[in-house]
Amino acid sequence: MEDEETSVDFRGFLLGVYTLLIEPSPDLQQCLAKD
Repeated sequence: MEDEETSVDFRGFLLGVYTLLIEPSPDLQQCLAKD
């Protein structure tokens, strides 16, 4: 098992989903930016 590779792929996947969800919503971006 290559946990490190899986971890990186998973993080990349999460980052992609996160970007897709956050990019289109400026309100959410501002919310996160404040924090």
